[in-house]
Amino acid sequence: MYFATLRQKQGERRALKQLMEFGNDVTKFVPNIIVKDADQDSLNEIRNSYNSFVLLDVRELDSDDIDSLEELLELDQNDNFDIMYPVEYILNNSSKREKNYVRIDKKVVNSFFIQWLKERHNSLPLRIMLDFEYIDSVNTEIVSKFKPVLEILDNHKIIIMSGAVPQVLPVSSEENYRLSRIEKELFSKIKDHASKTSELFFGDYASVSPKLTTGGRAIVQLKYTLETEYWFVRNGLRRGNYDFVKVCREVSSATNFDQHSCWADSFIQSIINNNENKGNPSVWSSIGINKHIVVCLNEL
Repeated sequence: MYFATLRQKQGERRALKQLMEFGNDVTKFVPNIIVKDADQDSLNEIRNSYNSFVLLDVRELDSDDIDSLEELLELDQNDNFDIMYPVEYILNNSSKREKNYVRIDKKVVNSFFIQWLKERHNSLPLRIMLDFEYIDSVNTEIVSKFKPVLEILDNHKIIIMSGAVPQVLPVSSEENYRLSRIEKELFSKIKDHASKTSELFFGDYASVSPKLTTGGRAIVQLKYTLETEYWFVRNGLRRGNYDFVKVCREVSSATNFDQHSCWADSFIQSIINNNENKGNPSVWSSIGINKHIVVCLNEL
């Protein structure tokens, strides 16, 4: 099973919609969507893009909003959703709704939390997400921080979530860049420390930075996922006579490019065939996310 944490933005929703419409097998895929509102319109917006099982990550909602969302999920029309609760909510809330998923992020893991976990771990759901959030390397410190948590949570189903893509690349907008898929390395290291009675699942932020970007420049680029790397193919700022066709031609040289495998590669091939710039930064983001999800599913 592969879990992808995504925001409820147009680019992410488009990537999911095209995953469904292209006919990719999503039986081993669960999107964990950071919801922006706790109302039926928000749920409908998600369902219109992806009508299979979805986790609703409520990290940005307050307790009253979470209560409202719980009420909405009692309706039959919303039976394809479940909530990914922050562990803080379970600590401080007496809601009687059955909780199937909980998220533990790195900022809450300290000696006090470890002690609480030792005493209360049996009250947690079976499915736990350990969210390392943004990582730029896999070192002893980052693994050892979660090691006591892993030891306590034996016999659980544990989702290892992380994201290695930074907000800003350390190169100019005209320069290509390669970045190791550190999330895979982290998952491998964590597996070495996890209890043999735990079941681990891989998760990441689907080639998007875990750090929320505000503003910034629109760059003509694709974030293309390879076996061990993210390949950022770039062609400067989106202004004047920019050349997205050149980006697509370069990406099509990748060994895992296959226009029949996913919407992303099919779209790229159509750009090349028509020799015409098409799309905008939101669409280009959708291409990268869609390709990344399919790559991860093929790796299962």
